[in-house]
Amino acid sequence: SAASTSTSSSKMTISPWTAISAQNIAIGVFDQPLGGWQVQVEGEPISVNNIKFNLILGENLGGTIGLDINDVNYSKLVDENGKVLAGPVDAVGSGLSGTALTFVDEIVFPIGVTNIKLVGRMAAGTAAFESNDTAQVVTKPSSQWTSVTGTLTGVSITPSPDSAVSGPIMTVKDAASVTSVKVTPTNPTASFLEI
Repeated sequence: SAASTSTSSSKMTISPWTAISAQNIAIGVFDQPLGGWQVQVEGEPISVNNIKFNLILGENLGGTIGLDINDVNYSKLVDENGKVLAGPVDAVGSGLSGTALTFVDEIVFPIGVTNIKLVGRMAAGTAAFESNDTAQVVTKPSSQWTSVTGTLTGVSITPSPDSAVSGPIMTVKDAASVTSVKVTPTNPTASFLEI
């Protein structure tokens, strides 16, 4: 369990939300899950105005070279009911890893636990995502969750832990490989010939 640190009696602790597990995500499709976090708040509601996430991408060695972290776009933070809390934003940067996603919308977290999910779109096309590439999102709450204040006291709060909180490694696939189609017969009535 993560330790909690703050400059007041109010605390904010971020941990992985295990409901968002490693899975296949589709290329070119909006709102693909990239990771989930539980935000536990104690003392008073807490406002956060800046949240950064690092992207770590893995390129399929058999594919076309040229994947960049800026190939992740239309990213949003949503709650467990799908309500948009921040975004959309596009990743900024080059290479396969780095601090790429920054959300500057104010989010007020109430006392208790709020589950949040990061969703986005894996760009399709030449030198973008291909099947079997991977994506992982990591954040360090103590330094990447900033402008954090108690809404009642106005006191600055340092979220915990002071270490990386990682999402699962997602495997990128062609959309056809991720979407399953249920085939239903057009005429479900069966006829039998008696001999």
